[in-house]
Amino acid sequence: MEEFALGRGFEVGTLSNLVFGREIPKLVLKRNKPVLEVAESPALVRPSNVRQLYHTLSRQQADAQACKAAREFLDASLLEAARLPEGLPAELNELQRVLEKRAATLSRDYRAYLKDRHKGQPRRYFNHQSHALHFLQAIAPTRMVEGAWLYGFLRFWRDAQYAPLCKIYLKSLGEGREQCNQVRLYQHMLDSNGCQQWQQMDEQYYVQGLIRLALGHHVEEYLPEIIGFNLGYEQVSLPMLIAAYELSELDVQPHYFTLHATEDDACIASAIRLLQPLLQNAASEEERLALMQRVNNGYKLNQLGMNIDDIVASFDLQQAFLAVMQPRAAFIERVYRIDCMERGIRGRWPDSLPLVSLMQHLCNEGWMQGETLAQTRLWQTMERGGILPNAMRPRC
Repeated sequence: MEEFALGRGFEVGTLSNLVFGREIPKLVLKRNKPVLEVAESPALVRPSNVRQLYHTLSRQQADAQACKAAREFLDASLLEAARLPEGLPAELNELQRVLEKRAATLSRDYRAYLKDRHKGQPRRYFNHQSHALHFLQAIAPTRMVEGAWLYGFLRFWRDAQYAPLCKIYLKSLGEGREQCNQVRLYQHMLDSNGCQQWQQMDEQYYVQGLIRLALGHHVEEYLPEIIGFNLGYEQVSLPMLIAAYELSELDVQPHYFTLHATEDDACIASAIRLLQPLLQNAASEEERLALMQRVNNGYKLNQLGMNIDDIVASFDLQQAFLAVMQPRAAFIERVYRIDCMERGIRGRWPDSLPLVSLMQHLCNEGWMQGETLAQTRLWQTMERGGILPNAMRPRC
């Protein structure tokens, strides 16, 4: 019954002890630690309304109060990034060598992963398609603001200093071609997989997206950090390569990810061209080192928020299953009551069954048994009632 759990971000409240029948143990699958344990550092929980601020900054015009809150959040995030261990070298002439070495390590590790998979090792991240769909939805707040950290430079398009950054931003938008616009591509992937409802997910999923938006609203003050952030963004990670490979295995249209899942690090030369004039204008060696430290902190901003491992671990199949059932509970309960009345079973429940209790009754009475999903009574009931989720319908 794993296919029922498609995770759409509905609020289902706190669940007590939901114990389904033994015949379907996969419905109570728990994976690693709860999601709320991921964000515990001060910067990640400040401000308290990360999601609200994210949506405010996503609008074309954000008010002064929101911009001030964004700057405070960004400063706190940069302080946290400064404490992270691995970043860029202090000397610009070492940059290409260090990043090329990391790219070689990435290539070696990815080949080792593929070798293990070809030998029959299981997927590293996704247990099933519903797990992969949860991942698509969980990273939507980050991917739906692609290029946002460069948006503010469009105001200075006449200034040659900012022209390369404007060009990078326009490229992320497809340079006028909608089929190449990265936000449009991701929205299409969400739509085609039934994952549109991501706007009210938990706060921690919005941290990285808020960082991107905050940078875009303060480009003049954070130019070194933005150059570093863009360089970090362009560096492909091993988890993303693996996720793209496993999404492809699960037929979750990974074309969007294959745009980024490349071992090519040609962006290094572009970053060096942006950094050279910035460092050459430094008045002293101390100022130059301070500028490189700011670039380094911007680079490490990419590591804040929920990373791929955190998102994979946050998936809770039981919660996802109940989230799918929540908006369909009234219809299913009505059909179940009629079924019980026809069998002479009356007066056993209050006026409205809690969702957890309803699902427990259905499990106990065999509504979720079957060799395939389509053979289960619950699936057949939702199909007849026209309430079957789109992502549960057969794919063409």
